[in-house]
Amino acid sequence: MYYIFNYKCNKREVNKMEKVRMNKICYHEYTIEKMSKTREFYHFNDRNSKGERIEIEFTKIENDYKGHLINLWYKEGFIKEKLENYWHVEVYVYDEKGNCCGKYNPQILTHGTKINFDWILEATKENKKRILNEIIKRTYDCEIKNK
Repeated sequence: MYYIFNYKCNKREVNKMEKVRMNKICYHEYTIEKMSKTREFYHFNDRNSKGERIEIEFTKIENDYKGHLINLWYKEGFIKEKLENYWHVEVYVYDEKGNCCGKYNPQILTHGTKINFDWILEATKENKKRILNEIIKRTYDCEIKNK
């Protein structure tokens, strides 16, 4: 078992630490740090061929008021259906010197800062797995089987 510090642990707390089991995707190990009911970090332990290590932040965004941005995206035709919630993703990439930048995020179009609306998905477990698999594929240049 691995222990991750957790400020807001909804489960049983062990000295403000949450028990986290090691997970694997495409032979890449990671741990999950649950920050709150709607926010998690995925910490990957290994590096890709460029010497980079990644951390992924998933935040469930609720469409809880009329003026929410997701409603504008729907109204303007950027997304096909009105969503009650969606996953917001940040991918933090650390080089060997510890410098951090954002890369490999399917929600951001390559070579820019524009949103890739094809990856604005409802906040379900299946869609989180789909986004996670795409990030792994982009980071480690591997195909994920059994999507």
